[in-house]
Amino acid sequence: MKERAIQIISLLIRNKDYKISNIEKELSLTRRQINYSLNKINETFRSHGLPIIERTPTGNFIIPNEIIQLFATEQNLDMDSNTYFTDLERVDFILLYLIISGEMVSLNHLIDMLKVSKNTVLSDLNNVEDNLNLFDLNLSYSRKEGYIIDGEEKNVRVLLNDIIRRNILYKRVVPFEQSIINKFEDEVIHMVRMVEKNLKVRYSDESFKFLIEVMKYNFARINSEKSKELNFKEPLLMESHEFKIINRVDNLKLNQENKLWFTLLLISSNIYTNAILNSGEYNITDTLSFKLEHLITEMVDDFQNRTLILISNRDSFERRLLNHLRPAVFRIQFDIKVNDYSLEVLKQEDDLLIRLIQEIIHPLEEFIGKKIPDDELRLLSLYFGMQLNRNEELPEPKKRAVVVCSNGLIVSKLMQQLLRRLFPEMIILNSLSVREFNEFQNDYDLVFTSIPLKTKLKQYIINPLMTSDEQLELRKQVLSDYGMSELNEIVENAIVAAKEHGSIYDVKGLRKKFEKILITNNAAHDYHEDFLPGLNDYLNIERIQIAEGALSWREAIQLSFKPFLEKNMLEQSYVEETISQFETGKVFHYFGTKMAIPHCDRVQDLKSEGIGLLISKTPIQFPNNMKINLIAPMAIIDTTRHLKAVNKLAEIAQNDTLTSSIILSNDIKKIYRLLGGK
Repeated sequence: MKERAIQIISLLIRNKDYKISNIEKELSLTRRQINYSLNKINETFRSHGLPIIERTPTGNFIIPNEIIQLFATEQNLDMDSNTYFTDLERVDFILLYLIISGEMVSLNHLIDMLKVSKNTVLSDLNNVEDNLNLFDLNLSYSRKEGYIIDGEEKNVRVLLNDIIRRNILYKRVVPFEQSIINKFEDEVIHMVRMVEKNLKVRYSDESFKFLIEVMKYNFARINSEKSKELNFKEPLLMESHEFKIINRVDNLKLNQENKLWFTLLLISSNIYTNAILNSGEYNITDTLSFKLEHLITEMVDDFQNRTLILISNRDSFERRLLNHLRPAVFRIQFDIKVNDYSLEVLKQEDDLLIRLIQEIIHPLEEFIGKKIPDDELRLLSLYFGMQLNRNEELPEPKKRAVVVCSNGLIVSKLMQQLLRRLFPEMIILNSLSVREFNEFQNDYDLVFTSIPLKTKLKQYIINPLMTSDEQLELRKQVLSDYGMSELNEIVENAIVAAKEHGSIYDVKGLRKKFEKILITNNAAHDYHEDFLPGLNDYLNIERIQIAEGALSWREAIQLSFKPFLEKNMLEQSYVEETISQFETGKVFHYFGTKMAIPHCDRVQDLKSEGIGLLISKTPIQFPNNMKINLIAPMAIIDTTRHLKAVNKLAEIAQNDTLTSSIILSNDIKKIYRLLGGK
């Protein structure tokens, strides 16, 4: 099946609300080209006895479940005898062939392999050279040796990683003989399984596929006559459990440098589960993990101080964070890209949260000696972001659902949490890898998945991180499918009523607005930064106080909460618990060097939300030897909404000129204006 057909079907499977106009925009195709491709697709399906793709009167596409299952098995139906490769694919395949082939590679070899003209191959070779230059490699040619790659072997291996990662995303079969690669498959699978078994870990589905493929190609490269000596030594890798396991494999016949390279491939891959870490029995033995353990504690302290969120089961969270950061450090150190997450998905993460994480990762960046790349930063923000969603237990639903995500534990848990908020009518029981789902799928009624699955269950293919509109459309579709919503009837009645009382110029827009209002009535909201409440939505002028005399830190906290108690916004027990946490050293909440942020996690003691400010003319000696002039007590119930306000408070605390003006002023109205009030 041609590339265009595969792209169209993939779009329709993943976006059930797409119409031709969406495909036009996404793939830069004309309506005529799309209709032609759809006709060819349906002709192919008919010839293979498969149901065809149909269209509703409103222009939506209906994709039969058999077609979804077909693509879940990664089968590729031939639409004609000519294999079609994109420009980028041809460049990748030439590079792969040059890396692993032990024979002379000539221009005729490449023409025959790719089934394209001489001019096309010559153009491709120019692009090949451009790609090689990005990795400090060069393309050379001689009559005797043909085309070869010149440069350090380490750079060739890094290039190989990059190509395999892209090729996995293509899900395309390479156009050259596979036996040279597949003969190493048993050794590779044995190695990966040994690591999983001995370390009691399970790699994510995408990482598992990547490891198998990239290791097979590495073995092919090692056994190629064109392979050069690999100059690669890294003490941290030699300390790792993974390296010790590889050393125990007798039949690999790898030298020390290649064993270290394979260790890097394993140790930099995302792990879906780690039974030892999760059990709390993990014994830190390597230098990196020991150092990361201390850095993580520092980062989590900073995160709690800045967000005013006390992470429940903190020890477990820090172990899971170590499980994520250990491979991330090696990826960053050796410029290895993330395998499990597409940047298209990651770009949708909350920018406000990302900026917060940027502030707390400075110690980690200093330790690594490099700036953390955007994709790794977004992954880390996803992990911390899960701590912001602390909704109450959802009611018992009518249906049992499971979440399947091939992108590893971080994203799958986030999907599960999002769907639990989105569907209070259902129980979202678990999040599974594809392999686990294949074993336990009969326990569920439906599945939300990031990839097409081979299953008879009703499946909804979704993006791991959905936009607000995508969430609303999904909720509308699922509730409609299971007869849980009378949405259409209510909306139509509302439009009829609106027409009776005035003119409607945009019926379609009004219908969508009504649907959004009704759908969000029971579902959780997706708050964007522009619409989050700001500092002055929480802080009013009545809760600003000035203290002239000397105060102990306990007296200052009690006094700062006085306006809250007078308005019956919280219980005294909330204040006592806050003081107790400072007293016992459980938490230290400070912004900058002059501001304390007293609060605690006893949400049950709060009746309404707010922020206050106590300005002490005399510095107050707080625990941890902090001399504080500004105390901003917090009473927050909904921890999904307050980040913008807290960030503003942090900005104020870090502005020495502004804080000095606030401390010196005796005019509460002026102080309120300095804080952004009107």
